Amino acid sequence: MKKITFIFSVFIFVISGFLNLGHACKHWEYQKNLTSEHEFSLLHFWSNGLNNKSYSFYFDDVPLPPVAEDQSFCGSAAIGDLSAEGETGAVFSWYSSATGGTALSGTDEITASGTYYVSQTVSGEESDRTAVEITIKEIPVVPVAEAQDFCGSAEIGDLSAEGETSSVYNWYTSASGGTILSETDEITTSGTYYVSQTVDGCESERTSVEVIIKEIPAVPVAEAQDFCGSTAIGDLSAEGETGAVYNWYTSASGGTILSDTDEITTSGTYYVSQSVDGCESERTSVEISINAIPEAPTASAQLFCGTSTVADLVAEGETGADFNWYDSEDS
Repeated sequence: MKKITFIFSVFIFVISGFLNLGHACKHWEYQKNLTSEHEFSLLHFWSNGLNNKSYSFYFDDVPLPPVAEDQSFCGSAAIGDLSAEGETGAVFSWYSSATGGTALSGTDEITASGTYYVSQTVSGEESDRTAVEITIKEIPVVPVAEAQDFCGSAEIGDLSAEGETSSVYNWYTSASGGTILSETDEITTSGTYYVSQTVDGCESERTSVEVIIKEIPAVPVAEAQDFCGSTAIGDLSAEGETGAVYNWYTSASGGTILSDTDEITTSGTYYVSQSVDGCESERTSVEISINAIPEAPTASAQLFCGTSTVADLVAEGETGADFNWYDSEDS
């Protein structure tokens, strides 16, 4: 669409000429000037062929103001980063004022929010200006993240960092560039990762984080064990790596680690794992047998001539029992 501006001084001259003519029979004709897209003629004919005149009119082919939405940037921007839409081939000019002033350079920096104005120039004709709100948002500081260790493997989603409220953390394998890692990406070896935080669409610099993947120990070795009457978890035994801590359970998976003082009064299957450097192995099943304590044997007073040995002593008890003789009641 074009804005047409008539040259009114010429038009007034034409009207004046028309009013000064007293002929009764006349007509007007419109004629486009084919040699100029900015000119057309209005022909004035009289029936007697006298005083025929041609009046030329001109119009300016001025483009409409361009279309530009409000725009926001992180930290700062250059005029060349601003965008607007207009006619094909248009050249956009940005200003800091609605009228007047000098067009800004594409390299001029914008460091604070404010209103800017843009026009478009087509075939040497510059449009009016459109106001555009430019918002410069603050870039957040780098997040805080300490070294982290995991057993066997981890996922990016397991890593942690601290920053501003509602920030989104972005993890990378490089200090700059690269692609944001997915939360489901697996980490199987130790290495350095980098994290930034994004707040209101603006991303911070990155912090390096050491991620350590520790080896999971093998399952411990434990044989079946039996006890008389009852026992405690602390009495159970297993073998594994040097410095290992053994964890006993009542189930093959899940559940809670049993305390060393927890009592075992019935036979059953228990499960043991070993923890080395904070990493816990799978579990080994161990059969624990609790045997009943037999009743005390009976024995009468016995008399020998000369000398005798302990083997000569006689007691009665359960079938197959082995008798143990002592010279004191409790030790």
